[in-house]
Formats: sequence, structure tokens, C-alpha cells
Amino acid sequence: MLGTDLTILLREKRALSSSHNEEIEVIDAPHEELDITLEDEVSDFISRHTPDIIINCAAFTNVDKCETEREIAFKVNALGPKYIAAAAKECGARVIHISTDFVFDGNSDSPYSEEDQTNPLSEYGRTKLEGERNIQNHCNAFLIVRTSWLFGRHGTNFVEKMLELAGHNKELSIVTDETGSPTYTADLAGALWTLIKQECEGIIHVANEGSCSRY
Repeated sequence: MLGTDLTILLREKRALSSSHNEEIEVIDAPHEELDITLEDEVSDFISRHTPDIIINCAAFTNVDKCETEREIAFKVNALGPKYIAAAAKECGARVIHISTDFVFDGNSDSPYSEEDQTNPLSEYGRTKLEGERNIQNHCNAFLIVRTSWLFGRHGTNFVEKMLELAGHNKELSIVTDETGSPTYTADLAGALWTLIKQECEGIIHVANEGSCSRY
């Protein structure tokens, strides 16, 4: 979902840059071409293309399935970023890694800042936090972007699910005690482009303005 919108945006930037004598080459790596849970495959792909910037949008995001399929969740969310970071370090690339608000416990009454203590309660949050740490520990130059409640045109998400259920059910039962900031993937892609141009590093929270409950 995010990867598709980001690729579209970067290709638009590439088309514009060609008229300004700037060179932007976009190498997309869908799952069919690159499985980030395979260390040799990651190392080979990155060393072959020698990118300047690697943006990791890959994640196992089904929160419920992460509880029952812990091995694959750990491989995708924790080990994959480690392999990417190590390969990036070898070729001198900068890594931009997408993370999540699930690294926090959700007990705060106010929005989380980058300085707040992490405390994931779910396997999804724990594996994503481990992925963050692997990026920090195995990469020289990185930006970790934590975001929340993604929705967009190119993937399964909460908004799409509600519209689908509403078409088949007269009543829906939705939780009222979970609050967040729904973030449109096309907007996030634009924000990532801004962060890339400004060469930002460290950990940054990026979400659309406003908040609501799932209900």
C-alpha cells in the first residue's frame, strides 16, 4: 500500500528531475523479486544495485496473525530490517525504515513523542521495535519513521474493511477505546520525500493531522 504510492510519487519526481538535469533512479523491489527474510538474497540485491537510499516499506502488519504466526512476524519485521541495514552499511546506503505506533503501550492520554519510552504489548509491536533496534545497531545512516493507522488505494486497511462489512451487514460492532491518527499513504509518501530531501536522520513520527476512535 505505502510502497506502491511511494513508487508512483518517486517516478513522478524522476520525470520532473530529468528536465532539471537531476538524476533520480527508482528501483522497486516487490515481494516477488525480493524476500527480505532471506539474508543472501537481500545482500545480493543491494550489492548489485548499490543504491544511495533504501526505503523499507515491507512489514507483516496483521496484528492478530502476528500472535499466532510469530516466526514469520519476527523474520519479516525484525530480521528483514537487520539484513537490509547490514547490506546498506556495506554499500554506504542510507536506510529509511517505516515503523509503527504499536511500539508504545497505548496508555498515554496525549500523543506520543519521539522521546517517549517504548513498551509494546503485542507481538506485532515487539517485532517492529526489534526491527528498529536492528536498523540502529547495524546501519551507519538511518531514518526511522513511525506512523499510524495507514489507509490507501492499494492495499487492505481498516477503512476498506469497514466499507466492505457495511455492504453486507446491517450492524457493525467497533471498539470505542482505541484512538489514533489515520494516515493516508499518499500523504505519507509525500512526507517521506520531504524527509529524504532534507536528509533527516534518527526517529521521527509522521501521521495525518487529527485523531478519532475506531468507532
